Amino acid sequence: MNAYIYPNSKWKGIENPYLENFVSSFKGEIDFVNFKNISRTGLLDIFRYIFRINLIFFNWIEDVPSKKGGMLQWYIFKNVIYPVLRFRKVKIIWVLHNNVSHYETHKEIKQEIFNSFFKYSDLILTHAEDGIQIINQKLGAENLKAVYYPHPFNNRKRYINKEKDIDILIWGSVSRYKGIHIFLDQVQQNEYLQNLNIKICGKVMEKSYEALLYEKLPENVHFENRFVSDDELDEYLSRSKITLFIYASDSVLSSGALSDSVGYGNVIIGPSKGAFKDLSKQHFVLLFQNAEEIPQLCKSVINNYSEAELKSMPQNKFLRDHTWNDFSKFFIKLISN
Repeated sequence: MNAYIYPNSKWKGIENPYLENFVSSFKGEIDFVNFKNISRTGLLDIFRYIFRINLIFFNWIEDVPSKKGGMLQWYIFKNVIYPVLRFRKVKIIWVLHNNVSHYETHKEIKQEIFNSFFKYSDLILTHAEDGIQIINQKLGAENLKAVYYPHPFNNRKRYINKEKDIDILIWGSVSRYKGIHIFLDQVQQNEYLQNLNIKICGKVMEKSYEALLYEKLPENVHFENRFVSDDELDEYLSRSKITLFIYASDSVLSSGALSDSVGYGNVIIGPSKGAFKDLSKQHFVLLFQNAEEIPQLCKSVINNYSEAELKSMPQNKFLRDHTWNDFSKFFIKLISN
């Protein structure tokens, strides 16, 4: 079975871990014919493979207008590529990661793309139960397109015996929609937070936002403005008491960083939305309703922190049962039926 996966490009040479894991999980079952050939033409790259594929997977398709030549790409896709895909009966699978683009530019055309893919797709996969509600609102509860599977977990070793010397860890690529500037303001205003060891690690994606973060950076917050390796990340997660996600935007449904943070004997604090709500049911995440609750929630966790209690949390079976390998088996069975 041959498939195409979108996008197939790199940001400043950095591979997208979700796409890497996704493609690798189907090894021996699906041949992603384009994945070894990095695209420089966005959606137009589909032309190179359009007569060789049975399936096509779209990720973050709503962000096309923000890319170079994005408006033209969408016009050609809508009027030329999509009709050919339909003529060839190529199955279209849309992975619904967000309920709208994270970024504010080109709102109207992004909404058009978002709405179009509810119609264009044969299956819509989401890693958050909220995603199912969005699909049902668009297509009706009786639709047969909606598919939910929790964001798969990497099966690498999770160390939980390190000394917990990082009170609060924030990690992942740093963008404005993640709301880190909001937390830095809280640290500046909260005496308790000012006495904690706080680490932020991740590359800032926007120069103006980078300047804003450095302007707000308190003395007790150590900011590593770079991409960290998996080994470094394992080390930081194992040493942290709290892993914090602010995610100020309402656009978020699922988060790869969230699934990668589970299982290190730390407490994960996140917003009451999307996959964070889902994993709170598994006792992985403590939720806040609004950002103003974060300082008090962090204080409560640290003052009552018990590593022994965290190690006994019923998380191992859920981690074992929802790996990338489990996901690919689930999906192959689904499309076979």
